[in-house]
Amino acid sequence: MTLEVADECTQKEIDVIGLGCSKESFTEHSEVEKLIDELRTSAQHQTNQTDIHQYQEQPHLIDSHLDGLLTKIINIIREEVLDYEVKHVAFRCLYFISKVRGYKVVARHLPHEKYLAGTTKAQDMAFYVLAIYLTRPDVKDSYLPGFINWAHEVLSKDSAQFKKGVLSTLAGVFKHGQREQMMEHAHAVLRTILTIKFPPSELLIQLRNRLIFLKPRVASWRYQRGSRSLAANLQQSQPVETKAAISVNDEDDHDYDVPEEIEEVLNEILQALRDKNREVHDPTIPHIEQLEELRSIIPPPPLDISTEKECFDLWMKVMRLDTYRKAVITGLVSSIGSLTESLVKSSSAPFMSYLRQLVAENKLDELNLVTRDILNVFQENLNSVRLMPYIFNILDHLLSSGCLDSVFKSMSRSLLTLIRTEMTNGGKPLKLLISSVDLYCHLLRGDQVTFAKSIIHLLNLLVNRFPRVRKITATKLYETLLTLTDISPSLANHQDHGHSQRH
Repeated sequence: MTLEVADECTQKEIDVIGLGCSKESFTEHSEVEKLIDELRTSAQHQTNQTDIHQYQEQPHLIDSHLDGLLTKIINIIREEVLDYEVKHVAFRCLYFISKVRGYKVVARHLPHEKYLAGTTKAQDMAFYVLAIYLTRPDVKDSYLPGFINWAHEVLSKDSAQFKKGVLSTLAGVFKHGQREQMMEHAHAVLRTILTIKFPPSELLIQLRNRLIFLKPRVASWRYQRGSRSLAANLQQSQPVETKAAISVNDEDDHDYDVPEEIEEVLNEILQALRDKNREVHDPTIPHIEQLEELRSIIPPPPLDISTEKECFDLWMKVMRLDTYRKAVITGLVSSIGSLTESLVKSSSAPFMSYLRQLVAENKLDELNLVTRDILNVFQENLNSVRLMPYIFNILDHLLSSGCLDSVFKSMSRSLLTLIRTEMTNGGKPLKLLISSVDLYCHLLRGDQVTFAKSIIHLLNLLVNRFPRVRKITATKLYETLLTLTDISPSLANHQDHGHSQRH
């Protein structure tokens, strides 16, 4: 009997179908295990190996040997020194075992380790997947207690990075698990965390775990769903009791005793927040550039900011720091380009005031840095369906306000290049086409080259297939030509050039 791993069903497989029900056990398991072991030295066993297809009618016979077979195959797959051809054959063996026994059964025997010690984005996903898995109704009773015991051992001795992974997973478990299910483990986890001292950032990660001791508060006026049967609802004089979480009503606030564990938790957090040295030496907190300047700008909590304008006034001060200028501009793109009138007004007024102040103080170098970062944000978000309308709107606001007049000609060619690149890459929505009309009209105020290229784009928009685009282009181009004061030299050059060509 041979294990065929050929791509197509052979005649021999058909011949042994009638023998399936005559088997009482997996008699060839020793031979199969031996052949899998020999894959390390030779990949020529992809044909003429022990055939397990005859167990398709009695797949349960191989269950007692699945763990051993799969462990051998997985070990071969994980060995980095082995050739690709060897691993390919190992995967084919895994495929045929899955074909005989069924992938759902085989999956239960495969290893399910989650790697928590990494420093990449994959680590965050490992936290989430493991937390979801451990809180599943069919898994929590079997594996969650063992995981919590293992976590206690890890937190007692392993590296700081691995501890962070375990802590984050515990946080996810207490987040996704039901309170009634997690209460039986909450005390053990709390004792572990309070016994082992963590830096404040890691301690705060576990805040969700500790707050599980508090009962959920449900407002007394909250809607209580009745029965799904209309007839039952009409027959009942009292509302149906719901199975919602236990509520703490306003009337019995004074009768509710806060658990002692909450006092321990809050005391530990306050002590950690007071300890400045622990924060300084915490390796998980990244380096913050220009930290002292930020502290001088942003007041300590609680922040007394009652209006949107006060918030944006604060960000204008942060914009003066080279490290954060581009980030603030990126945020302003979404705010000034927003469709909400109040947000546009609250964000644009401080920004315009800041730019006018630079002009008044003759700080053209700093103004050039601002325009450079605006163009960089434009370039980094080319073809962005979400941000590009906002970028066009903020540019229209800035150019209409006159705040950039002193540096406009120096940036006009770069701006024109970016607009042309954006508008020539595939089909654009109608709204963006209309917004480009405003920008091209502003660019008519640039140098002669910018004027010539912009007028060509506007003439193309005058014959656009959308009537609305044609109408808006004609109106705005006419209004712009009427208001331009320095257009005569450019037009004269074009007229002289055309006159000389005719003669």
